[in-house]
Amino acid sequence: MIAVGTTVVRALESAWDGGGVRAAAGFTRLYLHPARGVHVVDGLLTGMHDPVTSHLAMLYAIAGEALIREAYGEALRAGYLWHEFGDSHLILPRA
Repeated sequence: MIAVGTTVVRALESAWDGGGVRAAAGFTRLYLHPARGVHVVDGLLTGMHDPVTSHLAMLYAIAGEALIREAYGEALRAGYLWHEFGDSHLILPRA
């Protein structure tokens, strides 16, 4: 499953019950990071996130820190735009 946006990832992961996604309502304070991992999504379409945000920890959990750092380095060299009005990218873990 490819999520569109980090909020979608948090919502889906919050609805995961250990065996699948269950119907849920409300809000979440879920912090996704490599030690917790992700269980529902296989990839993510998202913008470029600032280096000290929780969003970046989520990207590391999805695709690994090395791949994200490599992609961000290339984005900097290519002049990608950052934050809300920036460029988007598709994150898929390496096989």
